[in-house]
Amino acid sequence: MMPESMARWLGRIERRPGRALAGLLAIAGAAWVIVLPLASSRHAAAAIKLAAAVMLALLPLGSATLAWGMKKSPALGAASLPLVWGGLTSWGFLNFLDALGLFAASLGVALRQCDRPSRWRAIALAALLLVLFFTHPFRFPFAVAAVIAAAVTTYPAMRRDLRAVVERATERARRIARRLARRSGDPP
Repeated sequence: MMPESMARWLGRIERRPGRALAGLLAIAGAAWVIVLPLASSRHAAAAIKLAAAVMLALLPLGSATLAWGMKKSPALGAASLPLVWGGLTSWGFLNFLDALGLFAASLGVALRQCDRPSRWRAIALAALLLVLFFTHPFRFPFAVAAVIAAAVTTYPAMRRDLRAVVERATERARRIARRLARRSGDPP
């Protein structure tokens, strides 16, 4: 039987997954604020354990974000919990598990970005890919390929939006070219 507080929390995630994910990421950021001062003091073991817990938490969070991107229940991220405490963890491959979670999260955000483009999702996608690059560089090209594949597979659904994006991009390119021409002294 699920506790009532957990059921309310999961219900909140299903209604507003973006806010719940932002809250979980804020908790992860707060954990880093706690970890960094501890790492330089005599409590290094506690800091390492806390950092490992934060890294392992990214796999279920990434799976939940992927489910959210596929318009499924983010509670499906709990299905990846057995992977967190598997053999890879005991062997010390925490950065690999962290990269898998970041990979799944970047794919989920890319799917949502293709569905409903917004500036914040684009920033979140760029931040996820940047963190993924510094966490596990081998996983980064696969994540970029997955983002491109998400854009290609959702192209028929977003064809009308793509035309507007191309028009905006060409207009911005014209403005930049005019500014550069003015700065160099050539007539526009």
